[in-house]
Amino acid sequence: MTLQVELDRLKTTMQGARQLNVAWDRFCDLSSAPGFIAGSRQSYHEHLPPVVDAVCKIMAADPEGDFQLPAIMQYADSSLYHGAICGMGRVGSFLYFQDLRMGMVALIAGFSRKTDFCRFGLAMAGGLRHFVAPLPQRPMLH
Repeated sequence: MTLQVELDRLKTTMQGARQLNVAWDRFCDLSSAPGFIAGSRQSYHEHLPPVVDAVCKIMAADPEGDFQLPAIMQYADSSLYHGAICGMGRVGSFLYFQDLRMGMVALIAGFSRKTDFCRFGLAMAGGLRHFVAPLPQRPMLH
């Protein structure tokens, strides 16, 4: 299967998956395919660091936490951004499709190796960019 076909399958799965680990498994398959890492380049996205930080704070139930994205990568000329997350003794990864304005975070809970998943979206509202994240009272973790 070509990387583009895998990328399209990931987009479809991420949009409709009830169990986010299924979408994450597709991302792992894509990212381990020959050519994916070589086809990714370091990039910049002004909204991903604060959005992913906010999502991670909710997931970690630590509003004072600080989560960093050491490198934001973009795959080829696609709308897929991806990278690592670190902070508060936790590590994880994120992916974000610019054309869907939708992304996912996978955050590993310390030494337990339990992985929490969260899907998030970015939206335009009144000319301002806002993101939709789970509410602290009822996080949408899978």
